[in-house]
Order: sequence, then C-alpha cells, then structure tokens
Amino acid sequence: MPRGKHRYNFHFKLPESTLPCSFESKVGTIRYYLRATMDMPVSSSPQSKKYFSVIGPHIDCMDERYLVSDTLYQ
Repeated sequence: MPRGKHRYNFHFKLPESTLPCSFESKVGTIRYYLRATMDMPVSSSPQSKKYFSVIGPHIDCMDERYLVSDTLYQ
C-alpha cells in the first residue's frame, strides 16, 4: 500500500432486539465502540477506536428496574 491517506468505507447493522441503550451511572456503564486495526507485518499495527451511543426503544436502561441493583445494597 503506498504511503498516504486511505479511506475504507464500511457499514453494519446493529441487532434490532435486546440491545441495551448506552448508559452511565454509579451502578454500572454500557458503552459501545468500534475498533479498527491495520495489520502491518513490518511495523506496529496502528489502531483506532471510536465510541458511539445507542439510543433506542428496545431496552430503556433508564427504566427504574435497571437503576437499582439488589446485590449492591444487601
């Protein structure tokens, strides 16, 4: 591959069911990210990581039943 800037477009579909939304609290965190690694045999492989949020109606992590853990307070 010649030296320079290269761009590789891609796309993927997230599952439409049972995917929890992104979430942060004292009890726990749900975060999503993509990680890309370029395999270069001669040198160290460069990596990139990009975080993104999932917002959807499938599982609402802000629902009261998910905000309190029974095991944390016993």
